[in-house]
Amino acid sequence: MLKKKIVSADVVLVDGSSQFFRAFFQLRTLINSKGFPTGAIYGFTNIIRKIIKEFSPRYVAIAWDSHKKIRAEKFKDYKATRRKTPDDLQIQIPYIKKIIDAYGFANFEIEGLEADDIIASLKNKIRQQNPELKIIIITSDKDIMQIVDEKTYVYDPRAEENGETLFTPEKVREKFGVRPEQIADYLALVGDQIDNIPGIKGIGPEGAKKLLEKFNSVEQIFEKLGEVDLKWRRLLFGERQNALLYKDLAKLKIVDIEIDIESLKPKPPKIETLIEIFKELEFSSYLKELSQEHPALFDKFDESKYFLVDSEQKFKELIDKIEREKFFAFDSETSSLDIEEAKILGISFGFRDSTSYYIDLTENTEKILEALKKYLEDENYKKVGQNVKFDTRILKKYGIEVKGIDGDSMIAAWMLNPDRTKIGLDELSLIYLGHKTTSYKELTADGKIRFQNVNKEKAKNYCCEDSLVALTLHEKLFELMKEKELVEPYKNIELKIIPILADMESVGVKIDREFFAKFGEEVKNQIDQISKKIYEIAGTRFNIDSTQQLSYILFGKMKIELEEIKKTKKTKAYSTDNEVLQEIAAAGYEIGELLLKYRALKKLLSTYILPIPQLISRKTGRIHTSFNQTKTATGRLSSSDPNLQNIPAKGEEGSKIREGFIADDGNVLVSADYSQIELRVLAHITQDPELIKAFKEGEDIHSEVASFLFQVPKSEVTKDMRRIAKIVNFGIIYGISAHGLKTQAKLPSRHDAQKLIDSYLQRFKVVNEWRENIIKEAEKKGFVRTIFGRLRYIPELKSEEKNTRAEGERRAINTPIQGSAADIMKIAMIAVWNRLKKEVPEAKIIMQVHDELIVECPEEKSNKVKEILEEEMKLEEKLKFSVPLKVSVKIGKKWSELD
Repeated sequence: MLKKKIVSADVVLVDGSSQFFRAFFQLRTLINSKGFPTGAIYGFTNIIRKIIKEFSPRYVAIAWDSHKKIRAEKFKDYKATRRKTPDDLQIQIPYIKKIIDAYGFANFEIEGLEADDIIASLKNKIRQQNPELKIIIITSDKDIMQIVDEKTYVYDPRAEENGETLFTPEKVREKFGVRPEQIADYLALVGDQIDNIPGIKGIGPEGAKKLLEKFNSVEQIFEKLGEVDLKWRRLLFGERQNALLYKDLAKLKIVDIEIDIESLKPKPPKIETLIEIFKELEFSSYLKELSQEHPALFDKFDESKYFLVDSEQKFKELIDKIEREKFFAFDSETSSLDIEEAKILGISFGFRDSTSYYIDLTENTEKILEALKKYLEDENYKKVGQNVKFDTRILKKYGIEVKGIDGDSMIAAWMLNPDRTKIGLDELSLIYLGHKTTSYKELTADGKIRFQNVNKEKAKNYCCEDSLVALTLHEKLFELMKEKELVEPYKNIELKIIPILADMESVGVKIDREFFAKFGEEVKNQIDQISKKIYEIAGTRFNIDSTQQLSYILFGKMKIELEEIKKTKKTKAYSTDNEVLQEIAAAGYEIGELLLKYRALKKLLSTYILPIPQLISRKTGRIHTSFNQTKTATGRLSSSDPNLQNIPAKGEEGSKIREGFIADDGNVLVSADYSQIELRVLAHITQDPELIKAFKEGEDIHSEVASFLFQVPKSEVTKDMRRIAKIVNFGIIYGISAHGLKTQAKLPSRHDAQKLIDSYLQRFKVVNEWRENIIKEAEKKGFVRTIFGRLRYIPELKSEEKNTRAEGERRAINTPIQGSAADIMKIAMIAVWNRLKKEVPEAKIIMQVHDELIVECPEEKSNKVKEILEEEMKLEEKLKFSVPLKVSVKIGKKWSELD
């Protein structure tokens, strides 16, 4: 809200209605893991907490609009354009009232009055009792500006985004050109779109300023109409009655509210109530703040049940417990988050009876781990944890292959709400257990102390707590997954993929360092050449990377004209994003194509060519990408350091970079790529007979679609027709708009693009019916599922805002398709990995990118690996799929040879 404390206030008055609505529309898609909308509550609570921190007021009141509005009786069109309160806002109101009450603030709602009337009335009453108090009003409603004075300021959170802070009388005059007491007159003349006050037609802000500067009020203007300039007089003639009505509507209604100012003193907050509400709504950041402010109110685990394993007797006690329970949580502590560089420093084991054991591994590491290996590698001993992949990888360095993974609280939390971003142990513990964990920062004094130097008692408590929290969390989340029918995809897909990803990361990929050095020079030269051409066309040198300078060159100097040019939100200058550059290129301007190429090469250089060689491990000579299970809402794997998913594919600018990913000496890369998997999933889900027929007959689906879209025999389909048909095919899955298709396919107009979309949906009628039905179903249930049962909430479908709803429709269509394709890839990886381990243990899966799986193996084993990939990835029989799942397998020394 406020970047720094600007001013303290004796009194803070809040327009609850305007701020609640504002929070709702800013955070409309925020939901918890039950699918309950929480954005308005979260945003409004933020305002409450900021009031306390930033203004330190002695008195606080929150005012609300009443349902009945007296102004509507005077003018039937008053606020008539306002939409009905959305259902997903309505159900949040009881929570915010509870939160306000728990913070001890006074609420005011008076029949017939609006929040700003109540605020004006409260201000009046406060002034009568103590004229010296400094008052700050929090609102986004400009009507309230009329009561600003030397000791009453308005803070508008929306205005702060534009660099404004508090509205004083001077600031009001600067913004509106009139004094605060003239605001009602000003609005009577210019109108107020939000309240649907028409104003006097033809008199805008400048006219109103000039008139009120000379005549002071609406009444005076009409009393001295003969003195008004002719151009204004013509507009005002016959409008006296309307103008006075509009002023009356805009003017705040002050009533006598019987209160003693002392009743506005906040009551002691009910922290326990707030904790329970924030847990239910899953507000981890607010829980974290409360846990720091009121640690005694948060649950504690019994530290007397934490044991340091510092003797053979204690070690035997731990082993006996493992053998007896056959179920435990485990957590490792390391010297670094970079696993290739890290050493294991300690490990803890947590059990269902709330006991936990910590072993310090700074000494006798190999000996202790050897004794634990039997249990960590035995599938009959079930294990859970938080981000188990990390612990699995670190133990792999010490020759331990963790088996029997039975749960991961991080993955479980993601399964319950895949759009959730905060799924760390600390956040989840606060939300689901009401327990504040000791953070790593607290343990190490903000990183000043290395873990190996932390007091052993503290290290024991920290690590024992982590494993016990992970176990307790998992038990709770597992019950929630049962309720949401998520156990099957969790157990059969997500947990089984963990050791595979750990294995892939550990093996890594070999990089040709020399190639990257040469390719970097090539790309730099290309960038220089393209820059010269751009300067030549522009007729001047400029900073191509400056969006402002580029905007001026394209639309100011070159005067490029497009059907419609976007403007940036912040500067309102013409946008130069890639979509606009594509339109410029499509309109025949060479500079558009050059700029796109320039940007692609710059990104290639800065994102991949220069950083990738720096990621090569000193110990292994390979890069070790992190594969992420919980970073996408559709279930696709993502990767980081480097992000393999964004490396240019065949045919794209910079795809040559794939030459730098190579097999080790004596090895080859074997790639298995699913052909058009998402379209095949679409055929299966929709059961569209036309699509099923095309895939069963082995037709090239893009040529097939091009044939009927362009009304030509298949033999006459050109490369360009097929290219456009391919964009249409995949565009339907992603809910492409006519504008998006026009830009991507470089079509002459939106009309042409819409015709292609309509033709497609006319041909594949069942696909169209499915699209309509899945949107209706998602709107009704609030979520969609993949074929295998994973779910994703679609809160955007509750929005009345066109673009937000359109995004919801795209997600409702895309998630079951892309999510099911992601599940199929994971199922295939599990099958391939298990078979390779048995039959070709030297072969290792090293990458998974989009629909492609890449294995590195000895050259003499490549045909066997090819056979395994083909057999295990053709899953149509196993999954009872309606169409074949076609797999293309290639062998090469470099990734580029597999395209």
